[in-house]
Amino acid sequence: MKQLGLSGEAILALLSGYLINNYAALGVVSSFDFSVREITILGVMLGVSHSLIIEAAIIKRIKVNTLPSQTALPLLVGQIFGLTYGAGVIIQVTDEEDISQNKLLVMAVFLAIGITYLGSKFLINEDENTKTGMES
Repeated sequence: MKQLGLSGEAILALLSGYLINNYAALGVVSSFDFSVREITILGVMLGVSHSLIIEAAIIKRIKVNTLPSQTALPLLVGQIFGLTYGAGVIIQVTDEEDISQNKLLVMAVFLAIGITYLGSKFLINEDENTKTGMES
């Protein structure tokens, strides 16, 4: 974890986020005393990749159509730039103002979730003829 700039306790938050969901990771993070830098790194990592078991099952079930491979690099660069810029703004604000660790964590998680949500909207092609197995 040191290579990523995180303390050893961060693995508990990452595993909770990867295997369960971001709310589980939020609970783990709130029980430890992480620095601003660690919270930002965790927020970005969990925003990009979270709930892997659940999301893999959903994607397998609905047979998601993705964009052509030529669009992967621009989309990835856009997401990384968005997360980096947002994280930079959060770090700048915390240097200027006294923000509690809980509020900082919430900002980082929502930044990552928002960027990931917007990116996923571009990845999924909704086709009326695609059968999802979910009747309404």
